[in-house]
Amino acid sequence: MAIFTQVPCCSVELWNCVLSRIEAAKHHDGTLIVCVGSKMTIVAPEGEFPLGEISDDDQIIRELSGQKLVGVRVVKAKPTIGL
Repeated sequence: MAIFTQVPCCSVELWNCVLSRIEAAKHHDGTLIVCVGSKMTIVAPEGEFPLGEISDDDQIIRELSGQKLVGVRVVKAKPTIGL
């Protein structure tokens, strides 16, 4: 289970928020999802995985080797055609 946080633009509050969420993530699988505006980054013990802009209908796929996160990719939602 990842800890999700949406933070304002870069500031001291941003880093205080991120640091507190990282501490909380340690008690789960260690994964933190950080959103700044519409851009998302996965932060895990294995490293950072920038995902760019994500929409509500996109899927985030974590790639694991055993219990270790080795990659993250985004599957973009198919566009819907209006009637």
